[in-house]
Amino acid sequence: MLRKLVSHARRNVVAYIALGIALGAAGGVAYSSIPDPQGVIHGCVNDTRGALRVIDSPSASCDAGETALDWNQQGQTGPAGPAGAVPTYGRSVAGPVALPDAGHVKTISTLTVPRGSYAIFAKAEGGLTVPSFSCPQGTDVIYCNLLHNERRLASTTFGCTVLAGPESDLGRANLIAGANALSAIDTVSAELLHTFTDAQGNLIRLRCLQYAGGKWPARISNARLIAVNVDRVEPLDLFKAITTKLRHAPKKPKLRPLRQILKP
Repeated sequence: MLRKLVSHARRNVVAYIALGIALGAAGGVAYSSIPDPQGVIHGCVNDTRGALRVIDSPSASCDAGETALDWNQQGQTGPAGPAGAVPTYGRSVAGPVALPDAGHVKTISTLTVPRGSYAIFAKAEGGLTVPSFSCPQGTDVIYCNLLHNERRLASTTFGCTVLAGPESDLGRANLIAGANALSAIDTVSAELLHTFTDAQGNLIRLRCLQYAGGKWPARISNARLIAVNVDRVEPLDLFKAITTKLRHAPKKPKLRPLRQILKP
């Protein structure tokens, strides 16, 4: 009897292996159908115990006393978040804008911003030009040029200020024209941090003036006024930040007087 069982097993071992492979493949198909092709996971919640089990729908369904519960493998797309752009306000003036007589201020540009803290930057290009001159025929050219250079020599200091509330910052430069060149150009800049508390109508101004001269007025070109919104404005204890990093230099050894060294 035992010999017959062994012989039967040997003859059918291939069939048993094939059957096992088929069952495993079938199990793989069932497993791969969770979630379903639409990405939905099907489950059942026990109404009494609250236990949750996952089923392969539609081949399986919930039992009595269970409530069907479906959810997506991937949730719905949420609303787009903020782009991350920082509110920035700016204005430019190409010019040229002639400055008035010395001591009189000229507003070059203004900017209005809403409530908030701002890093404010301003720059302006100042230029001074004197007219050209040619000596009349028959005159002493050397004397004529010297005299004309004195007459057309122009030197003036100009400055531009950015103002926000009670705070301001100033940039200055000196322009000299007529001696070696008919024109002189220089750029000044100013910047500050300020917090506005009013909801609207907060004014930032860029104003320029010349401190001397006036025979040939300085002119402002390529002016820029920019305000960048920042999270907050805090005072910077610059002196403390620097002094904490200072290292005291070692003291130099005292030198013996020369008379003591040469003393026999």
